[in-house]
Amino acid sequence: MKTTMFETETRRTANKTIHRKTSVPTRIALIALTALLALPAISIDPPVAAKGTQRTVTRTFRGPTVELITTGNTSPISASASYPSEITIDGRKGKIRDVNVRLTNLDHARPDDLELLLVGPQGQTAIVLADVGGTTLITDVSLRLDDEAATLLPDASTLQSGSFQPTNATGAAITFNAPAPSANASAALSVFDGTDPNGTWRLFAQDDDAPTGIGFFDSWALEITAKVKKRKR
Repeated sequence: MKTTMFETETRRTANKTIHRKTSVPTRIALIALTALLALPAISIDPPVAAKGTQRTVTRTFRGPTVELITTGNTSPISASASYPSEITIDGRKGKIRDVNVRLTNLDHARPDDLELLLVGPQGQTAIVLADVGGTTLITDVSLRLDDEAATLLPDASTLQSGSFQPTNATGAAITFNAPAPSANASAALSVFDGTDPNGTWRLFAQDDDAPTGIGFFDSWALEITAKVKKRKR
């Protein structure tokens, strides 16, 4: 079949046009695909839910004046309206991390006779002070009883204001007047850690060797540290 010059030129032109339209984009696509395949694999982790954060809060709860009663008194309520002295806590959130006890302006003719029992809302007990301070008269002595304090209360030397570890110098269980519960010898306030602070705390204060109550302190207080969830804003 005879081909004219016009037809030959048209076919060449058509071939060049097709080559430009198909080969260049294809090369670009191949280069791009090769580059993509060469990239390292990327793993996408699922979103992690934010954990709730917590904060530590310390609150102080104050009790009334405490007058001491004597051991063997069969009617402690009639002898002292503050036996036991009570602090009621309500509406607090979180579990206890730490408890400290404050005694303000303690007066006593013979501190060695003083015995204090703290009872928590769930019935835990700690003899936080017993048979310490010797026999020297003290007035206006303020004590902070703290498990983390540096030293114990002095057994025989005169009591001075300051921060001390709760101390039962007898090393034994002590019987307190009714309605106090029985208590072991432990003085540690850590017995209350991890418990609910809400409820009634009771402080039983007695004198173990006197015909009548011969001491008092102006007030007592609980310092309670708890861990609670932060409020959302």
